[in-house]
Amino acid sequence: MSIPMKEFKVLHKLVDKIFREAYNMGWSWAELADKANLAIPTVYRLGNYDTMYPRAATVLQLAQAVGFQVTFTKIANINKRVRLKIA
Repeated sequence: MSIPMKEFKVLHKLVDKIFREAYNMGWSWAELADKANLAIPTVYRLGNYDTMYPRAATVLQLAQAVGFQVTFTKIANINKRVRLKIA
């Protein structure tokens, strides 16, 4: 399934919120990577906006690391939109 470009914008906004929360928690990007069980370069690429098309699974791991509960929901319509719910 391909994800429309505007859905990647939503993922990027979520990544921004995740990094802001990690900053508020006093975590470095390396600590965020460790807590999310991701490679440090992966987190650095996301933090520096080098990753144009982040994987939803990677964003989900980061969100869970900072305590966000994220749900990806597929909406059945012509645009095949994906919605994110952040709790």
